[in-house]
Amino acid sequence: MNTKQGLGFDGQVRFFITDSKQLVQELNEINQTSPVAIAALGRSVTLTALMGLMLKGDEKLSTTIAGDGPVGKIIAVANGLGHVKATIANPRVDLPLKESGKLDVSTAVGNGYMQVVKDQGLKDPFVGQTELVSGEIAEDYAYYFMKSEQIPTAITCGVLVDVDYSIKQAGALIVQLLPDATEEVISTLEHVFTNLKPMTTLLDSFDLEQILDAVFDGNFEVLQESEIKMVCDCSYEKFEDGIKMLAPADIIEIKKDEFAEVVCNFCHKQYNVETKNL
Repeated sequence: MNTKQGLGFDGQVRFFITDSKQLVQELNEINQTSPVAIAALGRSVTLTALMGLMLKGDEKLSTTIAGDGPVGKIIAVANGLGHVKATIANPRVDLPLKESGKLDVSTAVGNGYMQVVKDQGLKDPFVGQTELVSGEIAEDYAYYFMKSEQIPTAITCGVLVDVDYSIKQAGALIVQLLPDATEEVISTLEHVFTNLKPMTTLLDSFDLEQILDAVFDGNFEVLQESEIKMVCDCSYEKFEDGIKMLAPADIIEIKKDEFAEVVCNFCHKQYNVETKNL
């Protein structure tokens, strides 16, 4: 199990923490991403996966990071079962490192907005949208929680790319204040997160429970363990139905060939749809 969720400080906060190295590595291989692109995509998919665990079962949500930077839109979809998929518009964008030697994710993402759509089985989905405050992803998700859902949230999230472009570390921690959180707990968390080492540095030396122990000074309870993983629900039938919804003129053009070649944006699986059935 690569994910834990529970309560801290005698039930005054809730937390979600994950080691997403395997998930991000799989996306890295599928998309053949540059280091800065997988850093942006990896952070977003990791946090979206944790947001999915806030839902029930097959309820699902999608997040869109829409900045004007060169990586373009980042879209991730997750459900309450820990299944997630994600895609990035321009996976091979390459940028110079910052003066600090770190990947320049904020420039890659740029200015724009973050949108969250939740399908919880109600008549209409919940839609929340906030501006991007940094393009560094973690701050943008925290800002979304505060402004759109009115939940004070602290987030640390990171993706460390190795010299061979593989994923050395990836993970995230989300801590949210519950309604009865005291000023003392709020002050303690602010101090902890101000002085907390980067998530990838923590994962280099500690397991998830040791990180939680450091954050909550031992005052935490793990209530659930789960696995977040890449699961794409694309299928031949879905693409066939999608083509049937195109304009009649487009379908006539497609039917000039025996097959319509389509590729899934998320898992990059290719389907050859027979046009005689359109």
